Amino acid sequence: MTQPDFAKDPLVAATLRLLIAQPRWRKGPPEDAAALLRQVNDNDALSARHPLRIAGLLAEANVLAGKGDLTAARTVFDRTGLTAEQCAMIGVTPAIRSFGTGPNDFPMEAQRLGFEGWVRTAFDIAPDGRTIAPRVVIAYPPFIFDEAANGVAKGMRFTSSFRPEGALACSGEQQSVRFLLPIGGSPVS
Repeated sequence: MTQPDFAKDPLVAATLRLLIAQPRWRKGPPEDAAALLRQVNDNDALSARHPLRIAGLLAEANVLAGKGDLTAARTVFDRTGLTAEQCAMIGVTPAIRSFGTGPNDFPMEAQRLGFEGWVRTAFDIAPDGRTIAPRVVIAYPPFIFDEAANGVAKGMRFTSSFRPEGALACSGEQQSVRFLLPIGGSPVS
């Protein structure tokens, strides 16, 4: 944030810090995420109920919980003034860490018959990043890849999130799983 124009505008500075502190694909949040989020959360130019401050507090609680400091995570979360139900509705969606796919995920009968297809799955995410209750939303062709797609969804892992009273980190998250005939690689993407 060496640009004076950015530093002078508290909304721009807070937005950029929130974006930079977001968890990355397979890596989680950057090393300086907690410091960036504290700058947002302690910014006097943002009111206590400003959406950017609330987002920053939720993100900081997630970072602290990911480091195993649940007491500090709870203290930061309490500053939001949100209930557990509100947190589940507006909390930041956890970032995906791994898909859990393997070469044996493609159903052998479908592969033998030359079928390709896709499945849109929905699932809930636990605070520790595990997926819960995968279910098929829609598939093409119908029923052929449903079981395999649910298996892939069960193997997905997301970044951990702090949720008071152990509430879900995210409910009804959706992901598409494509089943393509293998050409020297993994048949599932």
